[in-house]
Amino acid sequence: YFAGQSGVALSILETATTRKLDFATGWMLTCWFHLGLGNGDAALDAIGNIRHQLEASALWDVFTGTAHGVAGRAEEARAALDSLRTRRARGETVPPQFEGMLLLALGDFPGATECVRQSAEERYGEFPTIEADPYWAPLRSWPDYEAIRRQYFGKRMTDA
Repeated sequence: YFAGQSGVALSILETATTRKLDFATGWMLTCWFHLGLGNGDAALDAIGNIRHQLEASALWDVFTGTAHGVAGRAEEARAALDSLRTRRARGETVPPQFEGMLLLALGDFPGATECVRQSAEERYGEFPTIEADPYWAPLRSWPDYEAIRRQYFGKRMTDA
């Protein structure tokens, strides 16, 4: 997936999940890959397979909200963003990167950049994927992301 082989990775995951192997991680990864490919509706279809396992979680909000945003449904994406913010206000652990995903899907590059910066400062475990994941490619081209790249990855945009 990170090496530009999204189609191959997606094919493997779809084969495994359609054979009823019923592993939630496979459906989440299938959703994630579709987001990286810009296919919000397919991402929603994938994550819908484990709705009963995720619906009460921040993961549900981030995956469905981002998928709606990628599919151009801003109202649904904003509702998921509001839900994430409510969870955080209630004291639930919601990584800033989750909010950043939704903001990126909504085209809010300054907001997404700030969330990514916060993820880096908090040493969120998934932060390094931003440098390689296709979903984050538009943000990596955003000029304000350059400072994050230099500080945390030690390279300039021209080195990437």
